This record gives sequence, C-alpha cells and structure tokens, in this order.
Amino acid sequence: MQFNARAAALIIEDGYLLLHRAVGDDFWVLPGGRVEPNESAAQATTRELLEETGQAIKCEGLAFCVENFFEWQGHQAHEIGFYFHASLPLTSPLANKQLTHSALEGTQALEYRWFELAALATLPVHPEFLRTTKLTKGSPVQHVVQGTPGRRAAGDA
Repeated sequence: MQFNARAAALIIEDGYLLLHRAVGDDFWVLPGGRVEPNESAAQATTRELLEETGQAIKCEGLAFCVENFFEWQGHQAHEIGFYFHASLPLTSPLANKQLTHSALEGTQALEYRWFELAALATLPVHPEFLRTTKLTKGSPVQHVVQGTPGRRAAGDA
C-alpha cells in the first residue's frame, strides 16, 4: 500500500478550472504535489506550482479535505489531499485560457489546460468527485472520501 499526502490548487476563473497532467497520461488532476516533511499543505501547493510553472500563486482557503483510495500502477494507494482555493498573479501567462501551457516536474513534461466547469462531467479527471461537485469559492470546507478503503491483510501492521 502506498500512502501519500498531496496538496493542490483549485484555480477557478470565469467559469473555467485549471488542470494539469503528465504528458502522455489519459487523465487530468488539480495542479499540486506531495507535501514534504515540515511543510504545510498550503506551502506545498505554492511551492509545487512555483517549481513547475514559475508562477507564485496565492493560496486562499481550504476547499476540500479528500481521502482518496485508488489503484496506481498495479498497487493500492491511499492519499490524503488538501485542495485550496487559489489564484494566479494578474499578469500570469497561465491565465490565457485558449492555450495549453507547458511545464516541467523534474524531467517529466507537464501540460496545464483550462476546462469549462460545465465540461468536467465528461472529462477524465481524478479524483472523480470533481466531476459532480459544485466548485465555487467561499463554500464551506468539504470532507470527501473517494474510492473504497481496502482491508489489511493478516499480519499487516
């Protein structure tokens, strides 16, 4: 079982949501990444976007706390996600909603793209609850459990 703490940005502008994926993946996710030791989830969100895009986003408030259970590359995974409302700098090149934006995470090529909120229902996006949840700023923090927790095998600690 793989366990991960992830932090991500929920950047909504004019009815669009900014998502990203590794080039070649067939699904989209909220931009962000792994929370490092001795780092808050908001700090991780800001750091990840700065590292990948060069943009210093502003984390605003926590939107979702997500317990996500899924299979990844043949292994069961459990991820705790902290998804923050966030905004881009006013002059950010990422604000252009007509383009696919390129970025890097180490040597992995990434693509960032804006999607209309109304189109999320048919988009391959993870976690899947993003397809059906109303995404608006100012709403109370929501706790979401996505997927089904697995059972521990005998002898697991």
